[in-house]
Amino acid sequence: MTKEQVLATNWGEPDDINRTITSYGTSEQWVYSAYGKYLYFEDGILVTIED
Repeated sequence: MTKEQVLATNWGEPDDINRTITSYGTSEQWVYSAYGKYLYFEDGILVTIED
């Protein structure tokens, strides 16, 4: 899923976004405190959901 697709689901807007930019690309951790979950994106694509 893309970031836009996640935003269009029940997940909605994250509480916080932690972004890392390197020469290899951009990674983001989206924090959903109410769910106790973290979504990880690599170059705009969801790669991991962590409890």
